[in-house]
Amino acid sequence: MGLTNVLAPRGVLFLWFKEGSMDKKFKKDIFIPIQKVDDEQHMVYGWASTPDIDSDGEIIKAEALQKALPEYMKFPTIREMHQAKVAGTTKQADASDKGLYIGAYIPVGDAWQKVKEGLYRGFSIGGNVLKRVGNVIQDIELVEISLVDVPANKAAVVEIWKRDK
Repeated sequence: MGLTNVLAPRGVLFLWFKEGSMDKKFKKDIFIPIQKVDDEQHMVYGWASTPDIDSDGEIIKAEALQKALPEYMKFPTIREMHQAKVAGTTKQADASDKGLYIGAYIPVGDAWQKVKEGLYRGFSIGGNVLKRVGNVIQDIELVEISLVDVPANKAAVVEIWKRDK
């Protein structure tokens, strides 16, 4: 079985896998709001994924995220809207039963400005589904995490923190 992914506009990652002579297409777009912004360190914190049902009607098991995290951290890319544009890097990551919580460093630039202005309100994961049972993703290859604007998984509450001056 061969896996292919194609990045499309508006924060959507399309996934195809070939099984025999029949192609099947899957869309994976998971969004969790940003939890905290640290102006001084240019760090953004929040859930990258949780085991809650998203707007596509899918659930990613926490165990799948725990398994995928070590490989992702070899190249911990943060992108903008799932495009091939680097926005930063994941500096901290914790995969637990609650999901994947990250701290991402976003340097000065357009992406940082969009976070500060509230245009990028959360994270969305992109990757390849390796095993699915019904609507439950049980194994995933986590390829990237993006800053995005529109929620699909609304399990977390937006909470922005800025240092008082």
